[in-house]
Amino acid sequence: MYTELSAADRLELLELLIEKAEFGFVIIDQSHQIIEANSRFVEMLGYDSLEEVIGLHTWDYEYEMPQEEIVENFNDLSKVARRFESVHQRKDGTTYPVEVSMAGASIHGESRSYKAVMCICEDITLRKENEETLRYLSLHDQLTGVYNRVYFDDLLESYSHTGPYPVTLLLCDLDDLKIINDKLGHMNGDEMLRRTAILIESSLRKGDTIVRYGGDEFVVILPDTEEKNAIKVIGRINERIHHYNQRSRSSIGVTIGMATAHDGSISLKRILKMADRDMYTQKETKKASATSTKLGG
Repeated sequence: MYTELSAADRLELLELLIEKAEFGFVIIDQSHQIIEANSRFVEMLGYDSLEEVIGLHTWDYEYEMPQEEIVENFNDLSKVARRFESVHQRKDGTTYPVEVSMAGASIHGESRSYKAVMCICEDITLRKENEETLRYLSLHDQLTGVYNRVYFDDLLESYSHTGPYPVTLLLCDLDDLKIINDKLGHMNGDEMLRRTAILIESSLRKGDTIVRYGGDEFVVILPDTEEKNAIKVIGRINERIHHYNQRSRSSIGVTIGMATAHDGSISLKRILKMADRDMYTQKETKKASATSTKLGG
């Protein structure tokens, strides 16, 4: 049978629930000072006692919003009803992300009346870390760790509008990957792809981007790069692969095609097709050279 609680018992129960909650509870008056908080809020801010927290202003721990903005946006706390994400600063200066739910009211007490807002603060560090992990996985190739096709499409769209031109695209194809997979197994093929990505990426400049475009293909985006400078990048890639092959039991071969957009008159998707055609031309040249060498031998 339900037993109705007295007002005093209900108040005591409510205080217990707030004190034991896993969220931080804090009450702030119209001068933006803390007048009450639970232990979890004190813990979240890195203080040792409630006494240290009482009297703090919102801007003493609110990291993203300056004092002037807080005063302007929350000029009547009794009317506040908001939920938002922010960043709080601990006593030691470190920060953490929070989700804040605010509900204001006009309080009419026995001794005085005042405006205040109660805030429920949740530390969302783990949620943000999970979101960042999911974002990373959505934009990166899981095998090689470089950017994937999704990221490439977005980047290409961005460069199509803003450049900086000239933009050069390199299409890098790992030679004979199917043969490697068939003869040595897919684990060896995967290792070849990982090693190729490392060799290409280590040859690039700050601001250049490598993307795994397909099964055995990587695209390198070189912003603000004309042909002569792109050729230097290709030279570094080939040099690193050559040095790797000299000291490795396995040999990596990469064929690189190149095309440059000097302005926005030609779409970067078309430039990519031009780089693809150039890559196949380079492959045919390689094959012809290899055949000629064998015949000459």
